Amino acid sequence: MEEKIYFIVKIACAIFILWHLWIFIFNRQMYGIWNKIYRLMRIVRIRLWKYRKKRMKQKAHNARKKARRKKPVAKPDTPPNDLSAISYATDDVIGKTKIVYLEDPEAVRKTPTRSEPMKKEPIEEDAEINPEDVILEEKGLTEEEKEELMAPVDAQPDPDFDTAMTFEEISNVADVLMSEAPDEQKAIRAASTIHHKMQDTVILSFLTDKLSNQEKIHRLLNECLDDSGRPLARRKSTSKKMKTFDINEFV
Repeated sequence: MEEKIYFIVKIACAIFILWHLWIFIFNRQMYGIWNKIYRLMRIVRIRLWKYRKKRMKQKAHNARKKARRKKPVAKPDTPPNDLSAISYATDDVIGKTKIVYLEDPEAVRKTPTRSEPMKKEPIEEDAEINPEDVILEEKGLTEEEKEELMAPVDAQPDPDFDTAMTFEEISNVADVLMSEAPDEQKAIRAASTIHHKMQDTVILSFLTDKLSNQEKIHRLLNECLDDSGRPLARRKSTSKKMKTFDINEFV
């Protein structure tokens, strides 16, 4: 009987303790504590993962160093094709690495594959030239060419040039031949046109027959032009009185 009572008291105490523990764990005030614990556990897990990764990198780095140190070295007295003279390290605990190391493409591109030293050849320098020894060729115009260029345009026209007359020139000649006292400049231009452009032409023959006579044309040329055919600055004065031209005599 005592054992049963003792057992019932134990069960009651256990239920009481578990009930209070349940209330303590799932109380609202405990939610913040559980969140903090969860965050701390995540932080610890991440740090452990980083630490493990760092250890793996360090281990791989150490393995690469060991592999470089324990590369087979050929003796200088033996040819490189003699494989029996090459000693290999067989006491490596980690084993041979499977990592293939490639050279930097930028460094390979910049490194010359076949380069030979270039010989420096002396450059022959030309001797200095004295400015006084240089002969300058004069490419100017001669005196004859200057006189030809400075000559008046209406003096002696080139026969190769076009001697076509404009309507104003023909009209000026007709006005001078029809006028009793023409303007001096018009008369000089008309004489120059007759001498240089109307010699032995049908137009001059027509003007001579219909508007004037040969004597008046000769007198106009003598008064306005010199012996070489150049126009004068002023028209020569004549003592003879010119006969009045009347067009009605020819119409």
